[in-house]
Amino acid sequence: MKNYLLAVWDYLRGSYWLLPSLLGFAAFCLGFLVPHLDQYIASIGATLPETIQTTTSAARLVISAIASGMFTITGTVFSITVVALSLTSQQFGPRLLRTFMFDKITQLTLGIFIATGVYSLLILRILEETDAKHSTPQISVALCICMAIVSIAVLIVFIHHLAMLIQAPQVVRAVVNDLDSALDRLFPESLGEAYDEERKKEKGLLDKFRAERHEGLTMLSSCRGYIQGLDEEHILNLASKHSLVIRLFVRPGDFVVCGAKLASVASAALPTDSDSDSNSEDGSLEVPFIPE
Repeated sequence: MKNYLLAVWDYLRGSYWLLPSLLGFAAFCLGFLVPHLDQYIASIGATLPETIQTTTSAARLVISAIASGMFTITGTVFSITVVALSLTSQQFGPRLLRTFMFDKITQLTLGIFIATGVYSLLILRILEETDAKHSTPQISVALCICMAIVSIAVLIVFIHHLAMLIQAPQVVRAVVNDLDSALDRLFPESLGEAYDEERKKEKGLLDKFRAERHEGLTMLSSCRGYIQGLDEEHILNLASKHSLVIRLFVRPGDFVVCGAKLASVASAALPTDSDSDSNSEDGSLEVPFIPE
């Protein structure tokens, strides 16, 4: 279950829809909450600074331009991202697309533009056809303008970041960082340290199993696909608890077909002298199995 959740999280954080969807939902909520703040300020008669006050007609023009511009630029950002992914796939290979999909700046840029567009549409619907300043949601309009300014700044950062991201040195560095994190995740230093005292005893038993080509109870794959991960700690705990010898025939990244051998499980109990008489004539060791 842990590996399944990690695989789902790995898929989600490498998608181009999760972070933009979350930011878009946050902007949707702001589009309903901030106007209530404007109504509360108007009800208590508070005076806002002149720098953020505007008329309704001017606010409608500005926010209409912001809404149309945000969605237009969002399409442009998507197009630039797809072109960058296409060039990466052709020049560096399709395996490196995963590295670019995990880029947070690209996801954040898409999310900010979508959030600004959604928020501006929600504010545009509450603006009335009047020139009176007291009827204009001043804070809502000011926040929309601030979000538009931030979006323009993020667009500049995105273009610079993308130009740097597709350069060969940056690609190599991203691959190295991803490899280092994968090694730390798949081969942690603490893995198996609790079993150091029993390694000598288990090594002799494991050598005996290998010499006799004893595989034990074979576990087969019930479906086809890539091995996404192994829960090494759970496997070690299971082997220690039930005195098992578990041999793995696959590793993360391998492709298996239905019915392929994944692992073999055999009892780690050493045979006694009385058990040696019950062995077969060809010298093979009859080891009792402990099924899961």
